[in-house]
Amino acid sequence: MPTSGNTISLTARFADREETAVAGGVLIVPAGDQFTLIAGPGPAEAICIMAVGGQATLDGTTFTPPWAE
Repeated sequence: MPTSGNTISLTARFADREETAVAGGVLIVPAGDQFTLIAGPGPAEAICIMAVGGQATLDGTTFTPPWAE
């Protein structure tokens, strides 16, 4: 979904595609898919729901986020 101007958005970039959610929208990432989350031109907030023990990678470091412990 294209965005323009100062639309609040988050984009999930996968190896083969991108999916964008605007304010009030949702992104669903299948378990095991690697992706990069990119904030749009304006500020953005996100709620993350994942299984206990789920892991994330930031700047090359893999860890279990506090909400997945």
